[in-house]
Amino acid sequence: DEQLDLLTVTGVEVDADLNKAVVWISTLADESRYTEILDLLGERYRKPLQAEIARSARLRKTPEVTFAFDLDGDRAPARPS
Repeated sequence: DEQLDLLTVTGVEVDADLNKAVVWISTLADESRYTEILDLLGERYRKPLQAEIARSARLRKTPEVTFAFDLDGDRAPARPS
């Protein structure tokens, strides 16, 4: 999707009871587009992502997926040295 150019998933957090999952993202897009990007991700990609998680993990209940910006890069995995 051209509106999501240069988007990176920096991490995923799932709560212990598998009710909620946060997909942390970063982008080089202007900060003024953050709300638009989150809306687009929620509208177009949340349900297909949840469906794929349910199929792949064979879970009866799939975590509710939300998207959030990783503004400081804390959720990105450490790079090997």
